[in-house]
Amino acid sequence: MDTGLSDHSSLEGIYSDDQQARTRFILRPLQYDLLDSNSSRMPHAALEIGRTEIDLASGTSKLHELELFNVTNLLARRIPLPSLPDMAWHASSGFASSRLDCSHCLDGHATFLAGKSFRLGHRSLPFIMTGGQLRSERHQEGPAAPMLQLGLLYDWEPGQRSLLQITHADGLKGEESRRTQWLLEHRMAVGQQLDLRARWEGDDNAQELGLGVSWYF
Repeated sequence: MDTGLSDHSSLEGIYSDDQQARTRFILRPLQYDLLDSNSSRMPHAALEIGRTEIDLASGTSKLHELELFNVTNLLARRIPLPSLPDMAWHASSGFASSRLDCSHCLDGHATFLAGKSFRLGHRSLPFIMTGGQLRSERHQEGPAAPMLQLGLLYDWEPGQRSLLQITHADGLKGEESRRTQWLLEHRMAVGQQLDLRARWEGDDNAQELGLGVSWYF
């Protein structure tokens, strides 16, 4: 059963191939993401404001990500409407670790992507978007980076959805300015206020596995 509530907190156990095991606390005061149900919001869209991720390990805490806003609309209409725009898009801004193998490498960014989604049957929604990112250079090269994103959203059954996403950014300053990230995530709703999530994520430097529980309030 899916929930229409918007406030969301979660705890996630994480294991990475370089930083070992840790716990991540995630708070999303106003949120729904691409894995949430379509029943109580705009279908195949995401809206997150103030998402905060804090890593807890060995008695210390570190900010992993602070997302000021993240808006995505894949515009997957069952019936095309010529009078309305038919462009998938994404816009976000915040601070996040610029590489998975560095827990203190926070950089700021502002990102905008646009493209198309293509409905395949009732379950699959592949999409492709391109655009760019303005970013700080504390731990990465290149203040402006063209970007390409490929993705697939798949509905297994009501309450279960998967997301596969690959993103490449090139800061136009050689190999050190380039980064490819990939994400495979699955959500399973287990009640009105509870769901389970599994995540496998990687970039050019490291990979990490996450398994978490989320509750809505």
